[in-house]
Amino acid sequence: MCGEPGRPGTTEGCGAFTCSAGQYCVTGFPAECSNGCTSDSNCGGSEHCVRCGNAAVGTCESCASTNDSCVKPDATIATCVRDSFVDQTCSLPDMMGRPRPPVGYQCPDDMTVPSDPSCVHADLSIDWCCAH
Repeated sequence: MCGEPGRPGTTEGCGAFTCSAGQYCVTGFPAECSNGCTSDSNCGGSEHCVRCGNAAVGTCESCASTNDSCVKPDATIATCVRDSFVDQTCSLPDMMGRPRPPVGYQCPDDMTVPSDPSCVHADLSIDWCCAH
């Protein structure tokens, strides 16, 4: 059965934050909420978490949807625009001090998540850092 009626999809106890439905908690110091899901519990009651391939993070999708959201990584990255300005952000470590992949992209909106597992979210909601 898809979804769980009444499930709020929120994640409490993410440092000082409560993550909204459609977000998951990135643990560490400081903890932060990031767009996407790691399980159905991060999604609303009529949604489920769709992860493509071996990706650790997916997107919440409606149980009523019949679209296949798992596409080849190159096709999904193609919907995003290569942006050398974002490379500057990608060259810096993230908030946890971890290095980011070096190639910057801007995606059409904050709900577009490249399915390429090498991509990580940059500082702005539409910016992503990928390995290629």
